[in-house]
Amino acid sequence: MKLFEPEIKGEWHVLRLPAILEDGSSLWPERFKIENVLKLRARIGEGRFSALYQQIPLDVAEQIFSDPKFEEAPNDTKIFAFWDPAFRKAEKKKDFNAFTAGGANGEKFFVISGEIWRAKLGESYDRIEKLCKQFQVSRLFIENNKGEAALEIEMQRRGIQCKGVTSFGDKDFRIQQYARMNWDKIRFSNLVSQKYLKQILEYSDVVERHDDAPDSLAGLIKETKFGPQAEGMKNRIGFFEMLLNEGRW
Repeated sequence: MKLFEPEIKGEWHVLRLPAILEDGSSLWPERFKIENVLKLRARIGEGRFSALYQQIPLDVAEQIFSDPKFEEAPNDTKIFAFWDPAFRKAEKKKDFNAFTAGGANGEKFFVISGEIWRAKLGESYDRIEKLCKQFQVSRLFIENNKGEAALEIEMQRRGIQCKGVTSFGDKDFRIQQYARMNWDKIRFSNLVSQKYLKQILEYSDVVERHDDAPDSLAGLIKETKFGPQAEGMKNRIGFFEMLLNEGRW
């Protein structure tokens, strides 16, 4: 195959025009109202919509999460957030920072914001502060498995109520227990980042892929004690029954 000179030099740039922008609005609201775009999204499913209208194809091989449900949170929902930080140096499978904000209301858990990114620590501090204040987060949970107490100290200095938490056990188990088992009760806002959603929908317990977004979601659900909690033997048995029924164990 013959390559053109701009392609060889890496001068090609992909122009992506997603039907739904990162702020949840329609790309062309005068022609396509956001309500109609969302109806189309629900009708054809997230995989097709993401590929055809968002220009972000999903790799759904061995995926465990079905199409997400979208609904905005009621105004009286108390909002919490979970930040899974990343500090590794640039490498092939460098982790992402992952941020999830939401809360329970009745029998549903509403995710009003979800983002993943790579940045220097100072930039991440600024971004987390902005998100917490934008969504009026009542408490931010920060994963500090490596003893990063400085994260909690810095966010408190910026006026953010926060708490450092340590995640124990297997990450795949946490994602299955807290995110997968509650999936039918989780509702996503249109403000949730497409990159964040894509990482959740592509997550697999068989094929190795980035898992920062689903782990952040699982962490928030765990810390807010929504749905089945893994501490009880009854819930552990329920989790393994689910795996058996799906033929995954």
